[in-house]
Amino acid sequence: MSNRKLFSNCLRRALQEPRQRCLLVVEGKTERSISYRNIADASLAVREALIENNIPKGTIIPIVLGHSEWVLTSFIGCVLHGCCPTLLPPLTSKQDPVIFHSSFEKLLHRLEASLII
Repeated sequence: MSNRKLFSNCLRRALQEPRQRCLLVVEGKTERSISYRNIADASLAVREALIENNIPKGTIIPIVLGHSEWVLTSFIGCVLHGCCPTLLPPLTSKQDPVIFHSSFEKLLHRLEASLII
């Protein structure tokens, strides 16, 4: 399956049913509804940013974000551009920051990451 077809349903629905909820974000007692249009617009913005910054297709792009719609839109935007997104967990309060950053730096070096989202 080509990269362009992978998320075509989401993009098609953004055109046909732009206000329909695609995602419900729950943070504590707060709920936010994210529409197909919102997802498509944010995903295409990520893709455009990759193009503007001359990021080559096939580049491995680590995504280090907390749970949010930005994880999804960054992932989709990377795939639409032809990159290889990889989700990495951010630092949590239960982790030792020194050990985390040391390990994280080694991993980024192995991935040869030139960009991190």
